[in-house]
Amino acid sequence: MREALVVAPLYLREHDWAKTRVVIEQDNLLQARTVASGQRFAREVTQR
Repeated sequence: MREALVVAPLYLREHDWAKTRVVIEQDNLLQARTVASGQRFAREVTQR
């Protein structure tokens, strides 16, 4: 779960899943190839 290692510290800083998702998408933290896949990855990870 590489994604969790990226997202967990960010959520602990923000304390809000919506803000966390926006930061993940804007900065492409999950290194997605396309915008749509980045949005999907962010949505999937924040739902876990």
